[in-house]
Amino acid sequence: MYGSERHLLDIISFFSKSNDVALISFAKGEMLKYIENININTFHIGWLPNINIFLIMLRHVKLNKPELIHCHQPKATFIGSIIGRLLGIPVIVTIHSKAYDHVLVHNNFFKKIVVYLFHKITTYISELLASKIVYVNKTMYVNASFKNKSIYISNWLNPNLELNSTKKLATSSNVNFLSTGSITKAKGYDLLFDFFEYLKINNFNFNANIYGGIQGDLYEKNKERLLPLKEVVFHGFKTDLKQAYREADIYVLFSRSETFGLTYLEAMSQGLPIICLDLVELKNLIPNDNILVKDIEEAYFKLQEILNKKTYEYISQINTKRSQEYLYDDKMKELHLIYENHITK
Repeated sequence: MYGSERHLLDIISFFSKSNDVALISFAKGEMLKYIENININTFHIGWLPNINIFLIMLRHVKLNKPELIHCHQPKATFIGSIIGRLLGIPVIVTIHSKAYDHVLVHNNFFKKIVVYLFHKITTYISELLASKIVYVNKTMYVNASFKNKSIYISNWLNPNLELNSTKKLATSSNVNFLSTGSITKAKGYDLLFDFFEYLKINNFNFNANIYGGIQGDLYEKNKERLLPLKEVVFHGFKTDLKQAYREADIYVLFSRSETFGLTYLEAMSQGLPIICLDLVELKNLIPNDNILVKDIEEAYFKLQEILNKKTYEYISQINTKRSQEYLYDDKMKELHLIYENHITK
């Protein structure tokens, strides 16, 4: 499940306990399997946006007369903000991604331009028409076009994931790495494979466990080079990673772009030191004592530093402490205040 889907699922789970919540979905993704266990009405319409889809959604919203509309992801925010403005219903839009994030999955230069412009334009229109704009990305909030109606509410920890105590490094002679997330170029898995190759060339003893669905052709393109890396095991997608966190020593992923960095936060909450690229978003989230680097060679040399047991335990401790700033209940309270302010207007 994507981070934005889990974000929405958490909101629905929380607010459906004491409110009448309904969901309009464009695609029958994995999230809907979990929605079935929550007592809400779900209305499914087609994935491809067109005038017919718009009219169906308009009629549905007009018939149900909600007090508030909360939209997530570009298509929903664009159509939902227009419908809200037409019907006089307050609309809150949550911006989960930058236009650049959507470009990364494409190789064709002209397609990149089209995708970038499409997302920039539709996001701008959504924000223009919305009553309130919620950013999960601090930098995007700081640079918001409509600052007077914008707010920053970061993502949050999975409520089912308990905070771990400080981890201790069992041994520095064989390090257990953990990586999670869809196996794509955007998540930097090609760089991760480079990193594991670099470790092996330098006779560094390690094991690596990767949890995530295979999307696109990145895995197929790298299958041959991965064959000699017997230390690397692909487990596919898995929802419960508690055991994986317990067995891991270090979390490593070289995402090329992140809106927030939820997978990194979850690893921090379990006391794992982090190795990643020094993206602005990750610098805002992850304490400096972790390994935030420009390239894999730098990551390798800095890795040696945190394998000192005292250093390792210190980083584990501060990561767990930082993750306490992103608790689920606290974020739901922030969102509840926004809902109340716009329903009562």
